[in-house]
Amino acid sequence: MAIYKYAAVFLAASVAAPWLLGWGGGLQAWLPTSAVWFVISVGLFLRQRWAESAIFGAMIYVVASWAATIAAGCIRCWPYSGFFVSVVALVPGLLLCGFWLLMWLLTRRYFRHRNQPKGV
Repeated sequence: MAIYKYAAVFLAASVAAPWLLGWGGGLQAWLPTSAVWFVISVGLFLRQRWAESAIFGAMIYVVASWAATIAAGCIRCWPYSGFFVSVVALVPGLLLCGFWLLMWLLTRRYFRHRNQPKGV
């Protein structure tokens, strides 16, 4: 079942949040994000339709916060001295946004396919 694989990704991310997000800011730096990932994984394990909406909301949050971070960086000091360095600086955020978009599309396809009537 593909949905369990998606849920396992979010469960692993919620457990690894302190290492993924860093310990620097204490609990408030990683605990809220870890809790959201955990709730999404529980929703996916239980095959709840609201998990798709939760992933969509998280995707919008990640993309908007990344865009705001890039905008703030552009105002202050971007682009950097070289073209390659400027492009490489965007890659982690683009990969993160791509991950959330892919997870939303996969769960959306799962729930749309699951709700189709048989024989159509």
